[in-house]
Amino acid sequence: MNHNTQNAIESIISSFEPFAEGAFGVADDKFNIVAATDGGFLVGERLPVILPEGAVVFKDNGYIVRKIEGKQRGRPLFVFYRSTEQAAESVVGIAAAALETMLPQEAKKSDKASFLRSVLLENILPGDIYLYSGELDLEFDKSRMIILFRDLDIGSGNVYKLLRDKLEDEKDCYVVSASVDEVAVVYELPSSSEGRADRDEKLPFLERARAAAEKLSKYIAEAGLEVEVGIGRRSTSLRNLADRYTEAQFAIDVGKVFTPEEKIVTYEQLGIGRLVYQLPTKLCELFLSEIFTTGKLSDLDKDTIETVETFFKNNLNLSEASRNMFIHRNTLVYRLNRIRRITGLDLRDFDDAVIFKIAMMVYKYLNKR
Repeated sequence: MNHNTQNAIESIISSFEPFAEGAFGVADDKFNIVAATDGGFLVGERLPVILPEGAVVFKDNGYIVRKIEGKQRGRPLFVFYRSTEQAAESVVGIAAAALETMLPQEAKKSDKASFLRSVLLENILPGDIYLYSGELDLEFDKSRMIILFRDLDIGSGNVYKLLRDKLEDEKDCYVVSASVDEVAVVYELPSSSEGRADRDEKLPFLERARAAAEKLSKYIAEAGLEVEVGIGRRSTSLRNLADRYTEAQFAIDVGKVFTPEEKIVTYEQLGIGRLVYQLPTKLCELFLSEIFTTGKLSDLDKDTIETVETFFKNNLNLSEASRNMFIHRNTLVYRLNRIRRITGLDLRDFDDAVIFKIAMMVYKYLNKR
């Protein structure tokens, strides 16, 4: 029995507790109790009854028992109530009806998560994706977003359990255990034709994805867990969902090299890092040796590197960069001249600045390998 089904059963049984005077609960097909009110029973104990052949409702040993057919679950369940009150059979019938309505929905959500896992990991043939999505009432050509959480406590499953519990009542959202250290949260996005008034539904994709990732990351941090977070591009169809999962993985890997200070990394914002990360090591080493003929990047101290990064962040504007560094403009000019003497590149020239920027990224990449 999956977690969602168990929770659904416990929720329904607890709602009857104020009205049920005796032992009241649900047992599985072998009459082992899976949920019960306070009536002297523990989960896992066996209910002392015997099922008459072909019976749907029966009484035995002081219990009224009703069978729930398990069309969605494969095996039946039994609602039981130990009571002598006249309305006991009606109470059992109402509980059974509530379970028969809710459990197929919970089973289907679990089936959807399992299906999405197969799609993400490409364990299903492309032609079968369309077939099975229809059977599960999942729209094939619907926009979705994937937020990937890489658990730094490999194999613990704590992040998956936390997100599963936090999002179990969330509509159009599925928590997928993709591997021993990765949990993918797949959100279905509303189409523009649905015309929802909720502001959250109108947010641009990246803003919406980052907001959701920050919210979930907060839950994880509050639980004392550590994760790395990556976001792929918008998926427009189940056909390209696996590609977006791969992008989220790639975003985490590339982000660790070039933007380690970022807690959440999106594929669309990786920029030229996407290219540099995939270059062969020998090519990177050759590039650096050809660019820096008079010196090396390693000859520049930490303060000089920070000067360069600030200069780049201010779009090569001397006045803005010096103001943000709280130094005189001439001091910045002196530092840039020193960099030119060491590396042979003048960062005030756009072409030289581009070369230096790429060289810095290549240098970081080589040091992280």
